[in-house]
Amino acid sequence: MSELATTPVDRAHSRSHLATTSKGWRIGVWPISLAAILTLLLFAVIYWQMTYVSGIELNTHTWEQRAFSFRRDPIFGTQFSPVKHNKPLSTGLWTSVPNPNHKILPLAISKHLSQTTYLPRRWDLVRLESSNTPGAAASILVLLLEAHNRGFDPFWPQWSVDQPTRAAVIWPAAQLLVEFSQYDKLPSLLDQAVLGNSPKQLTESVGQLVQLALLQYCQQPGNQAQPANVHAAAKAGLTYGAHPELQKFLEANP
Repeated sequence: MSELATTPVDRAHSRSHLATTSKGWRIGVWPISLAAILTLLLFAVIYWQMTYVSGIELNTHTWEQRAFSFRRDPIFGTQFSPVKHNKPLSTGLWTSVPNPNHKILPLAISKHLSQTTYLPRRWDLVRLESSNTPGAAASILVLLLEAHNRGFDPFWPQWSVDQPTRAAVIWPAAQLLVEFSQYDKLPSLLDQAVLGNSPKQLTESVGQLVQLALLQYCQQPGNQAQPANVHAAAKAGLTYGAHPELQKFLEANP
């Protein structure tokens, strides 16, 4: 039996069907393509937001705080933008630069900070704004200085005004502890400040605390790899009086 020949009407109908199918396919592709583009844009925006890192850091000598930010790959940790230092906007910050948006470290405290240093000045991390982790070690100092009394007034500035003699013992010691990254010793130091001991007893107890902290600093293996820093710590500790073990570190690390 021979095949049936197609008529002109059949061929026209076939062409019309193919054209309709092709048009429908093109119309169906547009929503898929648009959804894919929007999805990629959404992921790009999310990725760009995840690259932003910001936080607060503290000058170990002046206790000035400043904000910083940069961008880094959230997956591989590769930094791809320089660090930008911004003016702190939070009223919970203080700085040595007068500005309406800044708080000034009270003179009652800052006047007791030494102008000389044993180590090069550096900036220690206080906290990362984009992280859920607790604050870094320097946050201990910030939290202590921002403590309030029952009337919600800053405690330590007023205490320093009321107790200038004791403040002259406490704040230089605190500055030394900060300079040598002994932030965890600060709560014990400030506890000594509010005890009802005599000025002589305060000086002795603070001296013992600082010398012990700096001795521990000298004994840490990581610090012993830096003889100049160990020498500086021993020298600073000996300003509070004779100490045989600190003297050994001083002589062993000229």
